[in-house]
Amino acid sequence: MKGKRFYISFGKDKIAADIIGTSTPSVLCLHGGGLDANRSRFQLIRQQLATNGVSSLAFDFVGFGESSGEISAASLSSRVEQVKTIINTKHFKQPPSIIASSMSGYVAIKSAESQKIENIILIAPAIYTKKSYKVLFGPEFTKLIRRPDSWRDSDAWKTLSNYYGNLLVFEAENDQIIPHEVIDLIYDSAQRAAFKRRIVIKSATHPLIAWINKHPSHRKLIVDEILRLIYSPAS
Repeated sequence: MKGKRFYISFGKDKIAADIIGTSTPSVLCLHGGGLDANRSRFQLIRQQLATNGVSSLAFDFVGFGESSGEISAASLSSRVEQVKTIINTKHFKQPPSIIASSMSGYVAIKSAESQKIENIILIAPAIYTKKSYKVLFGPEFTKLIRRPDSWRDSDAWKTLSNYYGNLLVFEAENDQIIPHEVIDLIYDSAQRAAFKRRIVIKSATHPLIAWINKHPSHRKLIVDEILRLIYSPAS
């Protein structure tokens, strides 16, 4: 099942996106921050969602995949603005759900400050210090986020404490990148969430999306949980 590809303008750049499914998408997929990251990593999950009646849109952030632009000219704040641009196009049902991997976990949470997000679904999410938000990707950004426990000084915790939608968090049991304390704080901070669930994927590593693409039974577990959240979050 191939996506219907198109481009969306973002400043001087073009964002490459596609829709998988037969209806207006209600789910937005956000890839992580590795140099080889792009929207294709969600392909198998999105196909399974579409088979169950859930259409999705995924895009490559500026500087990644098929989108134009340079990584060195982008930032976390730029990513949040790209999400906002996509959500506010004609391509989306409102309010949307967001599935976010790794770096985009923070991006999804920050997006909820200005956008109504019905479901936030995080896959091995990363959280960053508020000092890094507007810093361009590069040596300075890397220095900031690699400071020990820099994530404790994140504005994500306050945003989560004011989030009233549904939260689903998938944690990799053997994640070498994201401390389990980060996941603890994400879950505990969402005190006002209408519904929240945390699921540990046994034996999984980081990046979790790439791992589950090689493990169909675990991928099915994740898709089933996403479908349950979308169709009946209180169950």
